[in-house]
Amino acid sequence: MIKPLYNRILTLFIFCSATLSAQPNELGMPLITNYHFDLTGGSEQNWCITRDHRGIMYFGNNDRGILEYDGQNWRIIPLENNPIVRSMATGSDGMVYVGAEGDFGRLEPDSSGALCFQSLAAKFSDEESFYPMVWKTYAKEGHIYFCTPRGIYIYEPENDQTNSIPTPENTFESFFIGDTLYTVDWDQGLLQYNGVAYDPVPGGELFAAKQVFGMKAHKKDLLVATFANGLYLLDRERGRVKPDFIDPALNTFLKENLITSMIELNGHILIGTKSAGLVQLDSAFKIRAMINRDNGLPNSTITDIFIDRDFVEDAPLWITHWRGVSKIEFNNPFRLFAEESGLEDLVTDIAIFNGQLFVSTLGGLYCYQASDAGSRFTKQPGLKEEIWSLHVTKPIPGKELLLVSTDRETYILDKHHQLSKLSENVINPPEEKADLEEYACEHFAQHPQRNDIIYTGLSELVELQYLEGKWRENARFRNLQTDIIHRLACDGKGRIWITAPLFVLAVDLAGSKLSTGFKYDSSKGLPTDEDNLVFIDPKSQEVLVGSRQGFFRFDAEKDHFFPDTVFNPLLPPGSNQIRAFHYDGNAFWLSFDNEQQGWMEMMIQEEGGVMSEKYTHYFKRLPNASADVFCEDERGVWFSKSDELYHFNKHISKRDSLPFRALIREVRLNNDSLIFFGSHHLGGSGGQRLLGKSQAPENRPDIEFRYNDLFFKWSAPCFEEENKLEYSYRLLGFKRNSTSWSEWSSKAEQNFTNLRWGSYEMQVKAKNIYGIESLPASYAFTILRPWYATRIFLIMYFLFGIMLVYLITRLYTRRLVQENIRLEGIISERTAEIRKQKEELTDSIEYASRIQRALLPPDRLMDLHGIEHFIFFKPREIVSGDFYWMGTLNGKLYVVAADCTGHGVPGAFMSMLGISFLEEIILKSKVSRTDDILERLREQVITSLKQSGQGIAESSKDGMDLSLIAIDTETKSLQFSGAYNPLYLVRPLNDTELARVKAAKPLKLPRGAIHNDSHLLLQIQADKMPIGISEKTMPFNARDIPNEGYRVYMFSDGYIDQFGGPRGKKFLSKNFKRLILDMQATALKEQAALFEKALQSWMGQQAQIDDILVIGISLE
Repeated sequence: MIKPLYNRILTLFIFCSATLSAQPNELGMPLITNYHFDLTGGSEQNWCITRDHRGIMYFGNNDRGILEYDGQNWRIIPLENNPIVRSMATGSDGMVYVGAEGDFGRLEPDSSGALCFQSLAAKFSDEESFYPMVWKTYAKEGHIYFCTPRGIYIYEPENDQTNSIPTPENTFESFFIGDTLYTVDWDQGLLQYNGVAYDPVPGGELFAAKQVFGMKAHKKDLLVATFANGLYLLDRERGRVKPDFIDPALNTFLKENLITSMIELNGHILIGTKSAGLVQLDSAFKIRAMINRDNGLPNSTITDIFIDRDFVEDAPLWITHWRGVSKIEFNNPFRLFAEESGLEDLVTDIAIFNGQLFVSTLGGLYCYQASDAGSRFTKQPGLKEEIWSLHVTKPIPGKELLLVSTDRETYILDKHHQLSKLSENVINPPEEKADLEEYACEHFAQHPQRNDIIYTGLSELVELQYLEGKWRENARFRNLQTDIIHRLACDGKGRIWITAPLFVLAVDLAGSKLSTGFKYDSSKGLPTDEDNLVFIDPKSQEVLVGSRQGFFRFDAEKDHFFPDTVFNPLLPPGSNQIRAFHYDGNAFWLSFDNEQQGWMEMMIQEEGGVMSEKYTHYFKRLPNASADVFCEDERGVWFSKSDELYHFNKHISKRDSLPFRALIREVRLNNDSLIFFGSHHLGGSGGQRLLGKSQAPENRPDIEFRYNDLFFKWSAPCFEEENKLEYSYRLLGFKRNSTSWSEWSSKAEQNFTNLRWGSYEMQVKAKNIYGIESLPASYAFTILRPWYATRIFLIMYFLFGIMLVYLITRLYTRRLVQENIRLEGIISERTAEIRKQKEELTDSIEYASRIQRALLPPDRLMDLHGIEHFIFFKPREIVSGDFYWMGTLNGKLYVVAADCTGHGVPGAFMSMLGISFLEEIILKSKVSRTDDILERLREQVITSLKQSGQGIAESSKDGMDLSLIAIDTETKSLQFSGAYNPLYLVRPLNDTELARVKAAKPLKLPRGAIHNDSHLLLQIQADKMPIGISEKTMPFNARDIPNEGYRVYMFSDGYIDQFGGPRGKKFLSKNFKRLILDMQATALKEQAALFEKALQSWMGQQAQIDDILVIGISLE
């Protein structure tokens, strides 16, 4: 217990004396990533580090051989008997050379690409039978040096040659400084190898009996790090140690904590210790940082430090310790204060006061200073409330105060860290106690011209002035249009701007204290009423409002806000909710929430009058959380992200575009058999298998078709937030003519199933957090044709197919012939039977036709009365659904032209019923009026067909359409009734009508009438009801027509509905009427032939679709 306590006291002494001008970790801790030994797969202790030319990291383990890390996965490369791996180096050939306990060699890829340790010790078997611990391994100018206490063994990879340098008997470790080899002998001290033998270094005898763990050139001197004796600076010319190059207390601290390793980084010295972690010294040997178990590392015993010398200014630092591996981003401009630094809870504000850093949180006020635990944050006593805002004010020259606001009070902190309440320091406090709470605020505002005036308030705006150590309340605005003040800002024009929940408020300080302020919301140009924050452009002193759509700038003349044209063009596309806007005297710092990329930070700098963004990409390294607070110092900017505090050092320049490559790390067949394990190999001299960066053409595998399911895994050794790397891939040959890459994702594996035979190339690329794409990785392979798809088998398949088709065709043809013969016999029998049935059926129908024609009345009835007429009757089939009927009663001749439902046999049955009913009604029942005849006929049809009135949809719709005339045989006058079918009357034009026609004047004609140059056709409408059931049953009407020398035409709808003509359309009634008018010059008896001729001409090749009936009667 005595030594740890002594170390803590010594640490405090160092921080308080030797480093007053440069406190350790003054700006925070570098970003650290720890890889615990449970994750790496190795044991707790690791001893050495290297990196190969592909970027993969290797760590020498105490019990498990070598740990390999590619940024995605950890692997173990075992060594026989699991010796301790003490040293590693990467040669110019890209191979990793390993020094272990009792053995040394290198990592070579086997035939599957798995790295394996291959011993080189056997090449020196004539000199030694046992090799002690290989403490150091160096790669220098194409040679590998394995340094042991018994000798230095040299291997030349290019020619596969060996050599050795003997060492003094009590040598411990050897070092290269430039091209010079140094060794440390326990008896003689520091020695220098001259190419033949070892020469004592002037002053080197001082290091006799000392364990030297590190050496570096420091200008013309030699910096020597010993295990238990601290640091020495040896003047090589004078041969003496410089006594005052480092503070004695610091050196004592290093002695007590035991130096284990040392490297140089950008002019600074990094020292690993056994119990104090990692110590960073600047070029003047002042302590700059100390990183150990107390502030970020899982263990304080550092065994090795590594930086990639190819990218020494940009790559991260790696260290090994007794809890695994850690990565420290020393060259990153960010430094972090996390929970280990003493901060607790969410950070709300930052201020530099009296040369010290103060941070407010929801848990209190913290000051960054030295303590018995080192540099850390200590909590200010006396403050237990949530702190919202800090404000540094210098009311008078030589006076600096820190105002600390909570939700109920503002406190004043002086340079002696004495705390007092603002309300107790106001010389004219308000009478109401509740008014005292208005001295608190969420954000202070400083008068732009008066350092002694500040503004505060939670719901009321209060102006306070500093007077002789006290404060005076100058003004209080009580009647503002808001109950909550989020933010205050003075524009330098006598107005103070207030951020309220639903609008922005401007208050004229010179106006009435009863003023409610001027409200600005979406009606004044702001995009929304909510989420607006007021800022002041420090360059122009103009008002800026940060909103969901970026910045809006206030135009005082127009009293309106307009989209800003200075900063908005630099913001990324999409909605940007501005959260913070800060000016550090040189650049603008912004924090905003982008709808596509999440939280972002940006620095905008003006150079040569042009605004441009800078450093924005650096912030991608940080957590995706809001940075609401900024505060500058001479070295950079402080800002917070949630409960963490960051410092950005503007003087550290880092490239984020370091070249890196994607790597295909694993290929398996059918998700089982491994064919590639991540390392390409090339042939070297003497049958060596060297490590290659890409696949050699001769290593392209040919894969049997049965293994056509391939599984790939990949990675990319880019070690900044490697867990956020994204990958894109494509398999060339997978889809014909497709070369498109997959979408970017964090997925680092892909399975392809049922691949066709052919040549393929798997390509993968990576993208780091800065959006930089890697060099692509590729793996080419060929899936062989299956045996059944080879050319000779395809030819055989083709020939066999032809033979098989031929045989099948022959057999099938023979079967078809036999089947046809059988079917022809059956068809002949069936045809004869059907022909017989057809003949019998036709005979029956012909007989029915004779019966139907016999039932039709003879047209001599008209001849007996001297009436000229014709009947054009053309059934569609043998029997007809159209019929005509004539009969005489009481000096009148009755003529009917009817169209029954259907045609053929069904229509014939209906026509027979119609004829029977008409004879019964007219001849037997002596019904004489045409309308009464149709009424009786309708009743007979409904009764006979059992048609009901329950709805047409449920009842039979059978019936007939007809026209009926009764001709007075003496006067030749007519009475007409019709069921749907109209009556046409034709007469010559009279003199008046002829005169108008010749004068090309229109005739006043009734509906449906037409005329030509000589005759007039009148249409007598029928009732729109059938002879049968209908939805609306109404009585039929009779129409009396005097004799005016008419020719009367009665007809069914068959002629009018017939299809034909050049376009295959219906004949239609208008053409039928014209046809009738055109044949008036022809004798009536000859018109039947004209109707037949016109019909045949119209039908052409069309079939007759319905029965046709036309009756012409002359009453002239």
